[in-house]
Amino acid sequence: MKTFKIVCLMLLGAVVVMGLISAVVGIAGAVNHITFGEQITEWFGSIGQIKG
Repeated sequence: MKTFKIVCLMLLGAVVVMGLISAVVGIAGAVNHITFGEQITEWFGSIGQIKG
């Protein structure tokens, strides 16, 4: 039972962290007047290639 509680708390922590990161990216995108995806790409770069 103790192991189950630890695993659940770790999962809850991961969900909270992902939520906070999403909120920060969303707020930054709103401040910069760009979309969520564009903000992510601006911060971390693109792994794809643009065909054109």
